[in-house]
Amino acid sequence: YPEVGRKNVLVCLDGCASSMRVTDHVGATLEQETEHTITLFHVYDGGPSRTEVIIDCARRILRKHGIEDERIKELVLKSHRVVNSILDAADTGAYAVVAVGHNRLRPKGYKEWFVGPKCMRLLERNTGWVLWITQEDQIK
Repeated sequence: YPEVGRKNVLVCLDGCASSMRVTDHVGATLEQETEHTITLFHVYDGGPSRTEVIIDCARRILRKHGIEDERIKELVLKSHRVVNSILDAADTGAYAVVAVGHNRLRPKGYKEWFVGPKCMRLLERNTGWVLWITQEDQIK
């Protein structure tokens, strides 16, 4: 369970199929939980960005579940430190849930068969919120 006093969901988006899958899960889960907002969070590295396309796609998924625009917020940051940016946003916003997708197509160790390296660092450095993770369907 999240720490007392935390609420709302931070959905981390990178444009991959698993980040859209976790967006769909958040929409289905929070459809009737109207006291929570959903923040669509994207970190880009300063290069060419597909931020607008990624956010729009996630917003459409949430609308499909009846999530009103008033409940959807956006947070976009420029950074090379994705995990630290997620951790900072999660704590600053006092989110109850951080939702991420991960691609486990290239696991490097036994732990990464279950979650990727970024997800593992989020798990290890979690400071009071719940982590929801979805993954790609196929392992190659």
